Amino acid sequence: MTLITTPITIAGHTIKNRICMPPLVCFGFGNDESGFVVQKNVEHYEQRAKAGTGYIVVEATCVRKDEKLAPTQLGMWSDEHINGMAKIVETCKKYGAVVTLQIHHTGTNTHPDHGDAIRIQSIQEDFVRAAIRAKKAGFDGIQLHCCHGYLLNTFSSALVNKRTDQYGGNAENRTRLACDIIRDIRKKCSKEFIIDVRVAGNDPTPEDGIDNAQYYIKAGADMLSVSEGTGSIDDINPPDSFPLDRITWLGVNIKNHYPEIPVAAVYGIKTKAQAEQLAGYVDFVSVGRAMLADENWTASILEDTPIEKPCIGCKRCLWFLDPNRCPAQNK
Repeated sequence: MTLITTPITIAGHTIKNRICMPPLVCFGFGNDESGFVVQKNVEHYEQRAKAGTGYIVVEATCVRKDEKLAPTQLGMWSDEHINGMAKIVETCKKYGAVVTLQIHHTGTNTHPDHGDAIRIQSIQEDFVRAAIRAKKAGFDGIQLHCCHGYLLNTFSSALVNKRTDQYGGNAENRTRLACDIIRDIRKKCSKEFIIDVRVAGNDPTPEDGIDNAQYYIKAGADMLSVSEGTGSIDDINPPDSFPLDRITWLGVNIKNHYPEIPVAAVYGIKTKAQAEQLAGYVDFVSVGRAMLADENWTASILEDTPIEKPCIGCKRCLWFLDPNRCPAQNK
C-alpha cells in the first residue's frame, strides 16, 4: 500500500484512495439554460469513477438561475434538479467513489446574459438550499467554492473587499458569509455531510490564505481543497526544493499550518511520479486536465501501467472547448 492508495475517513465516509477529481465544468454538455443533467454528464463522471477515483467533486453548479458562468452550466437552484443529479451520484457510487457537489455563485464573473443585485441573506439561503438538495440527491457532501475570484472569494479577498460593515475589514469579517453558510449547512444537513471548502491559497497573499482558512475550519469545514485566489501567482514563492507548481504549493502551505484537517492540492499533476510526490505533502492529489484527457488516468496510476492518453498541457485547454479537439483524444 502506498500513500496514494491509503484510505482516509472524513465525516464518517471512508475514501478508498487519495486521488481526487476536482470540479471541472463541462461547458458544452448541456443543451439549454435549464441547468439539468444530461446523459453526457452521467457518462463523464461514471468513466472517472470506474477508473477507481476515490473522491469526485462534481463541477461548479450554480445556486441561482441568474448567476451563471455560462448559459448551459449545471444548476441546483430548484428541486427539479435533484433527480438528474441523483443519476450522477448513483453511477459513481457503483464504483465506490465518495461524491460531493461544488456549489457556486459567480458574483462579478456572472455571464453577461445573467445577473442582478441581491441581498447577502438571500445569497446565504441560496447556498444552503442547494446543499440540502445535494443531500436529497444522495451526495456525500458539498464543496463550497471560495476561490478563483467568484462571489465568496470577492468577500474573502483583502484585495477586492473594501466593505466597512460586518462583512469587510479583517479576515474574520471577510470570511463571515462563507462561514455562516458552512454553519447553516452543518445545522441542516448533519455532521455526516462532508463540507469541503475550496480555499483561495493566495487571497491575495499566501499569508492571507492561511489567515482566512482558520475561520473556515472554526466554522466546521471537514476538509480544504486549495487553489488560487485573487493574488498574482508571481507573488507565490515556494521553497526552491519544492518539486511541483507554485499553485500546488499553496495547498502544501495550508496543510503545513493546519495539519489537523485533510487538505487537497491541485495543478499540473500529470504523472504517477508527480502524484506520489504530492501525496507526501497533502492528503489528496487533485488531478484536473490529465483526468479529462484520459478517463482511465486513475486506473493507470493505481495499476502502475502507462497512461494511454497523456495530457500535453495545452496553454488553453482544448478539452474545455470541445473534448474532441483535445490532442490526447486524437493520439
